Amino acid sequence: MSRAHASYRIDLIAIAGGIGLSLATAGFLFWLASAPDDYQGRMVVRFDDSPPTVEALHRIIDSGATPVRAMPFINAWVIRADAGSVEKLRQHGAWMMLRDFGIDAMFAGCLGAAAGPAPPPIGGTSR
Repeated sequence: MSRAHASYRIDLIAIAGGIGLSLATAGFLFWLASAPDDYQGRMVVRFDDSPPTVEALHRIIDSGATPVRAMPFINAWVIRADAGSVEKLRQHGAWMMLRDFGIDAMFAGCLGAAAGPAPPPIGGTSR
């Protein structure tokens, strides 16, 4: 085997290892962020059948949670869950329920992490 072929093999192993490590890390973060049944607080929810907006709102409200923001680019919702909401959301077809564990801006973006109206710009006044 020539040096060029050995170099390509090492490069391929390094790339495959990097991709595998990245996927394992993402899987670990999703496992770490998955909401337990008794969770209360802000979380990201995605339904398996991607229901229309009104139906998704009904599912969220019927489960006892409060919708905060829609994330239409991934068909998910940022919600505030109350006691017992997680189990009811599962019954209503939610398959991804990620709790806030400090990096919610990564999952929900700036709007999902926002707690309320934006403050006025520097030097501006609120209405």
